[in-house]
Amino acid sequence: MAIYRLKNPRQDYPWGSTTDIPKLLAIGNPNQTPVAELWLGAHPKAPSIVVKEEGEQSLSDLIEEYPNTILGADTVERFGPSLPFLFKILASEKALALQVHPTKDQAKEGFEKENALGIGLDAPNRNYLDRDHKPDAGGCKYNWTGSLAVGTANIGDIMSALDYLVYEKKECTWDTLIEALKSDWKGYEELRKKSG
Repeated sequence: MAIYRLKNPRQDYPWGSTTDIPKLLAIGNPNQTPVAELWLGAHPKAPSIVVKEEGEQSLSDLIEEYPNTILGADTVERFGPSLPFLFKILASEKALALQVHPTKDQAKEGFEKENALGIGLDAPNRNYLDRDHKPDAGGCKYNWTGSLAVGTANIGDIMSALDYLVYEKKECTWDTLIEALKSDWKGYEELRKKSG
């Protein structure tokens, strides 16, 4: 099996950044559309597109055609003939609402029920976009030159970033940082840029 280039779908939600993902992809964004997420995977709503010499094909179709070759027999045996994760790059410009994800059983049941009811994947009243749960791996780590993700952050990384901002760089006090967070960064835009 060859290595192919992927074209990965963007998710343009109102809370997204107009600059971070376009900058990462080295593409323009002349309409300043908020680009919230870049998806790399085989999600039924928006799979990555595999670019081959003979044309383009969705990653989900390619996996369906060659599951053992692409995923490996052990993965297919454990998770079935579909990619068992969706990798997302998120770039938020505004605060996000708290998200609560279902268990694997709840997701499967809810997805099948909404499909049986004929609720489209893009319908505004749709709750279950796929049959899988959403175990999150954490937040992003950032370098200090901008919002270029360099890994997955844990609580230690977050505390280290706050220590850097408040004590090492002395960009603000804890009280100022708390006020900035409470105000959703309104009036503290420069501090937000410095915080990553």
